[in-house]
Amino acid sequence: MKTKAHKDNGKLYSRRLTRRWSTAFTLIELLVVISIVSLLMGILLPALSRARKAAKKIKCASQMRQIDIAFELYAIDWDGWIITAKRPMLAVDGQSVWNFELLPYIGEQLDKDFDKAELWFCPEDKDPYPLGYGNYPHGVPLTSFALNGYYAKAKPSRGMRPGTPEAKLGPAGHFKTHQVQMPSACMLMVETSYSGQIYDAEHPRAAKYGLSISHPSHHRMTSGFYHNGSMNVVFVDGHVGNIKGRRSEPVSPPNGEKTGMFWPDLTLPSSTEKSQFWGPGYRK
Repeated sequence: MKTKAHKDNGKLYSRRLTRRWSTAFTLIELLVVISIVSLLMGILLPALSRARKAAKKIKCASQMRQIDIAFELYAIDWDGWIITAKRPMLAVDGQSVWNFELLPYIGEQLDKDFDKAELWFCPEDKDPYPLGYGNYPHGVPLTSFALNGYYAKAKPSRGMRPGTPEAKLGPAGHFKTHQVQMPSACMLMVETSYSGQIYDAEHPRAAKYGLSISHPSHHRMTSGFYHNGSMNVVFVDGHVGNIKGRRSEPVSPPNGEKTGMFWPDLTLPSSTEKSQFWGPGYRK
């Protein structure tokens, strides 16, 4: 025969068991929680990705600003001359490449690890030397950035035929700062280009100099539109801006190569469309 104590203990056990079941998750509740967490992850991850890209864009702009300070110090030392764009593959030695020349102005020295220096590479640039361009072996990068300019000395004439004239295109094409009209609108350095320099090779003056690199090559495939279709640009007056790539007719990469380097549907305005943007040297 059950006593009153047994009955009380039974009720207490029943209440404890009921409480235990009431605090446990059912399968449906667990699935609902998982669904909510998945939904939140789906909302937050794209936002986090955008935030990371924005941070890399800001970091890249900061690096370019540091390099621009070196430009300014160089000009002070060299009577206002803007550092001249040179192609690394044509340089006699490392000291003659424009970014190597800037090393004393940023507190660095030339050594074998120079091409790994963080300052010279955009965080979004996965291929700082474009595959399919030039004679350097792929994977021998120097910098993610390119100077707006081309310079070549005049070649002597042979016999009665005139020689090749002196080629000067863009602010980094052997000009002084005071020779650049509207420096706040003229680009000095952009993100990633063929051999560390960029110029409008389709302009009539470029053809006069014998430059044969096509407009699609320079304006679309070797310009670094890494930041959601835009790129950071250093202007001659020293400020860093951001310009959107203009949508254009898609073109095929050279040699059929397709990497993250090429932007077949984006382009920059030509020097005939925006002469101030490209700077001196393009006027006839």
